[in-house]
Amino acid sequence: MKRNNDYFRSLYNVKKFNARFARKKPVVFYSRYIVHNSFIAPILSELTKRGEVVVFCGDKHDPQLQKKQRNLHTFYLDFRYESLFRLLKTPVLATAATSFAAKNKPKDSKLVHIFHSLVSINYVYTESAYDGYDVFFATGEHHYNELRSYAKQKNWKNKTFFKIGYPKIIDVTANKRLPKPKTATVLLAPSWGKYNLLREHGLEIVRQLLDAGYAVTVRPHTHSYQNDKDILDEIRAIARTDHRCIVEEKESISTASLAKADLMISDWSGAAYEFAFGFLKPVLFIDVPKKINNQNQKLLTLFTPMEVYLRDIVGKVSSIEHMTEDVESMLANEKIYRKKIVQARKNHLYNLSNAHKKAALCLENML
Repeated sequence: MKRNNDYFRSLYNVKKFNARFARKKPVVFYSRYIVHNSFIAPILSELTKRGEVVVFCGDKHDPQLQKKQRNLHTFYLDFRYESLFRLLKTPVLATAATSFAAKNKPKDSKLVHIFHSLVSINYVYTESAYDGYDVFFATGEHHYNELRSYAKQKNWKNKTFFKIGYPKIIDVTANKRLPKPKTATVLLAPSWGKYNLLREHGLEIVRQLLDAGYAVTVRPHTHSYQNDKDILDEIRAIARTDHRCIVEEKESISTASLAKADLMISDWSGAAYEFAFGFLKPVLFIDVPKKINNQNQKLLTLFTPMEVYLRDIVGKVSSIEHMTEDVESMLANEKIYRKKIVQARKNHLYNLSNAHKKAALCLENML
């Protein structure tokens, strides 16, 4: 890859960090994409109460780079040049990014993976997505058991699994008490990829819901702003003439839309479980082809993914043809779904209220 100003700026920042922080040994995080910030934010808040913390940002437009917070120090390192991390002098590098290459890991450092989704590891992610990490913060019993199965199947050595939980759930539920709109609101939150719901049926879903009298908020996956721009532009055109329709833009996306929604419509997105577990509200799953990026058949059949077996527990699987009637039925039976979701959450999340504190303590103990 041709070296440019971003490369030299990234290299300068690595050297700057080494000169300033190598001896101090703060916990160091890496946010490859802006969206990754939300998965480490609760941990950062906890750690900065007690000492200095460093975040490397892979996007030069990351607002984190402009953030002023006591004990928080940020540096830009372009995600295209992750090989520069080999020069970093730190005992711990924690990230929510997947597929971080082992060859790019800082020397004599522990590479820690903080999950950025609750879904299982064997469908959505590639075969080698987790090979480079030394430490994993399991979100719940399903992740813990899946990681152990992977370790046996792939002959992983010297990897450690901690029962931490899902720190992001703290931020997800922060807006729980926001005032709800008078009109019942449905949140469309698809995944990304070839057969994602936005591309397959997004326009039709929005039109049907508006015709049925619902307010609709479309919350695209971060990759869809580019990959599915044509569909989003058509929905934006509807939003300009109907105030009940909202498209969340990349710069303003937040958990507020989850808090205001009465029900979510999704496909195979991990956002469905953040919504269900965070707000104890049901999800209607439109049945599109499974999101499978793993080509290793042994890993695919090693266990049944949670996003497959939990669908009929936290919500219902439906079709475009029956969508509006199922939305009406699910909203009328919200208490029934709530009871099932509470139990599913107990079975799939460690440390519901203090996962961020567990993660912070674990990282500090690695220094």
